[in-house]
Amino acid sequence: MEVRLLGQVQASCDGRPIPLGSDKQRLVLAILALEAGRQVTMARLVDLLWPDGPPRSARATVQTLIWRLRSALTAAGAERYGVSEPRYSR
Repeated sequence: MEVRLLGQVQASCDGRPIPLGSDKQRLVLAILALEAGRQVTMARLVDLLWPDGPPRSARATVQTLIWRLRSALTAAGAERYGVSEPRYSR
């Protein structure tokens, strides 16, 4: 799996591009790629996604963005690179 961070954030798996969705979703991937191997807290993600102040729904939005990102990555076959399949929370 390859993640490109210069210019528009892009990802590919075995040379095939992965559709990453919205700009915020791409930003989440960029943050996680830059922090590879380190824990990224929800508070840090919220601060970076909304530098001028988060909406009330920030936590739920971040969870949805990560769920969609995991879905896109696993659909492209990224499990073998350590991406876990998204789970529904109840």
